[in-house]
Amino acid sequence: MKVTSIKYVGSGGNDSLYYLIKTAIDSSRFTAQFESIAKGLKITNVRLRDRKLYCGNHPNSCEIGGEETSKRGRYLEGADWVEFNDMLNDTLDKYNISARIESAACIVRKGNLRRTHYGSHRPQFGRNFQWNRDESPIHWTDNTTMIVGAMHSTFPEGTPGRYDAIGYNEVG
Repeated sequence: MKVTSIKYVGSGGNDSLYYLIKTAIDSSRFTAQFESIAKGLKITNVRLRDRKLYCGNHPNSCEIGGEETSKRGRYLEGADWVEFNDMLNDTLDKYNISARIESAACIVRKGNLRRTHYGSHRPQFGRNFQWNRDESPIHWTDNTTMIVGAMHSTFPEGTPGRYDAIGYNEVG
């Protein structure tokens, strides 16, 4: 999953959105670069601050190797992306910001509705599972009132990566 843009649906300016997102990322285990676009931000080069073993950015268990690789990097794996997406949604929820967050792989937010589940499917051709681009309405919720505070999305068991808030750590 690669975040490509956050587009404002509500009122406000790019400066405040930039500041809020940058502050959240600066205090996290992630780094990123930002570019202002019409009514929003483009986020690129999302990376981890610290290197770790890398398997891949896919849902479900790895079907190619199935073992930890010796490749170490700052690239995000599947569970890392879910945590990053939840961090973006938590920030927008906290400040009651309506926006659309979309990546090359999936839709993360629709207005005030945040995605709460990242499902997967096996494509007709190919070996690896892929992320569902969208989810059914039961996997979206409006948490801008922050009744439950920060939320943690679900994703397929065995997905490589780490999600600190729920103590999930899986490679391969």
